[in-house]
Amino acid sequence: MKTLSKPQAPILSAVAAAAALACIGGLALSAATPDTDATAPAPIASTAAPSPSTTVPETPTPVLVPSAAQLEALPEARYDAVIAGLLPFDGTLASDASASVYRLADDLALYGEDRVEPVARLAAWDFTAEQTVTVAAAVDGEWTLVLTPARQSLPSQNGGTAPAQSAAWVLTTDLPAPETVEAHVTASISDQTVTVRNGDSVETYSAAVGRAGTPTPTGTGYLEARFSDPSQANGEPIQLTSLHSAVADEPYRGDDGGLIAIHWSENTVGASSHGCVRVDTQALTALSGLPTGTPITITD
Repeated sequence: MKTLSKPQAPILSAVAAAAALACIGGLALSAATPDTDATAPAPIASTAAPSPSTTVPETPTPVLVPSAAQLEALPEARYDAVIAGLLPFDGTLASDASASVYRLADDLALYGEDRVEPVARLAAWDFTAEQTVTVAAAVDGEWTLVLTPARQSLPSQNGGTAPAQSAAWVLTTDLPAPETVEAHVTASISDQTVTVRNGDSVETYSAAVGRAGTPTPTGTGYLEARFSDPSQANGEPIQLTSLHSAVADEPYRGDDGGLIAIHWSENTVGASSHGCVRVDTQALTALSGLPTGTPITITD
């Protein structure tokens, strides 16, 4: 693994004021345009003529492994991006007892359904200048399906509803060694609770959820990043998830991509938010003890 050169961290107050949540603000997307000259190499043709009685198997389309320049030109799958080539994800992880979490050392090529040509990339560093994390959802031979922080589509493009979580295929050999995370967060909309399981410890806390017009989305994602800002959420750490509003492009305001977070509020009862989950200081202390990449499941 090569040595990382960490980028200069953004001014946190600016990031926090602009980046948090479907309840707190956003960063503008500046994704690069895909390299339109990138083409898959042609398969090597056989010089031997097939026997008339022999069925010639279909030649698999080779996987395009992008060069460094091609990878850099792909759109970045970050929290406020919308990339149609990604996959909607409404399933669950292989296990709710542990998860394979990856902290990137290099940019990662993301492939869509056909697994032939990359459609996006995960940058090694996220918008908070920390290593980007992703979580494995499934494994199929040499491929791993990972969750991404971007959107696959917008509700306004889909008749008012869109997937809350996206995923993409990656070549398993492109991933760093995984970390095993034995923690899980479950938020129940109907019970208005957040349950934090960390090893053998299981604690449940009261939570306020989205109101009728901006409901908290259901699905499985992961804790993408966290930060604190004295001007927001009482200065308590904001827990950003990879999930997005499923019913509104920007349920709060600005351009935060409809990102859903778990954050502090005086009111931790009822349906009162723009989609985020509101909890007290005790719950946030428990959440802050979890590593980024911890899976989170939101249920009805």
